[in-house]
Amino acid sequence: MKKFNYGIFFICISLFVYSLFELVLALIIQKPFMEGLSHLDKGTISLILSAFLVNILLLILTFLKLEFAALTPPYWINMGAVAITTLAGSTLILHAKNWSLLIEITPFLKGFTLFFWITGTWWIPLLFILMIWRYLYNGYPLSYEPQLWGMVFPLAMYTTSTYQLSVALDVPMLAAIPRIMVYISILAWITVSVSLLRHLFKSLKENVYYAPNERI
Repeated sequence: MKKFNYGIFFICISLFVYSLFELVLALIIQKPFMEGLSHLDKGTISLILSAFLVNILLLILTFLKLEFAALTPPYWINMGAVAITTLAGSTLILHAKNWSLLIEITPFLKGFTLFFWITGTWWIPLLFILMIWRYLYNGYPLSYEPQLWGMVFPLAMYTTSTYQLSVALDVPMLAAIPRIMVYISILAWITVSVSLLRHLFKSLKENVYYAPNERI
């Protein structure tokens, strides 16, 4: 249970994004009712599975001893999952006029989407605190690892989904959040990119340095 496999989150997210694109395309080109309903069903199944996995993760964080070394950046992926859900719900609300069924369930979609946005918003300060606990309090070495990109993407997705939500719900006040988060997302992307370049440069330098010695 301590070694939580985040790959399954990618499966849920991929299925949900695929379903979202198909559903939006069906709404735009006005496909038959059953085809649109099929895409909506697949997206709902992936949402249920994602919610189930988030509950498992909460149980791990709450009831099991968490080693700071095991607190890897992919913990952010669960926040990205609910951010994508928020973006999907906002997109459906904005396209509801193209499908009578969505018009009828729009109040449910708004509450459902807002619920997932609040969940993602709640995760962010918790994840920042856990990262501070790992790197600053426990002194875990901060170096480049590919998993850091698992933190950059959710931040950008949360920024985008919050902006779309402010448009879908017609709440301009929410637009203030992405105005701040966009700079945090860009800073995270630049930081990880610079760290990647330094890692590649260091590896290349070591290979060039040791290569002549190996020939000797």
